[in-house]
Amino acid sequence: MDKDEARQKFQELKTENSLQNFINVFDYPATRKDFNGNAGYVGCCWGGAMANDLAVKLPGLKAAVAFYGR
Repeated sequence: MDKDEARQKFQELKTENSLQNFINVFDYPATRKDFNGNAGYVGCCWGGAMANDLAVKLPGLKAAVAFYGR
């Protein structure tokens, strides 16, 4: 897949579905013995927008860094 095809695939994603998938994963680290209770998210471009959305939706998220997000 080249970069143009990858860009097209991102446009096909539904934001609400992707956001819910990230939220669903957020509880997983707490099931691990090596988790210290601190979780953060760093995203660039599309992921930057996701960082902003997660910062609003997940009160337990300790840090969110958005590069080039909306």
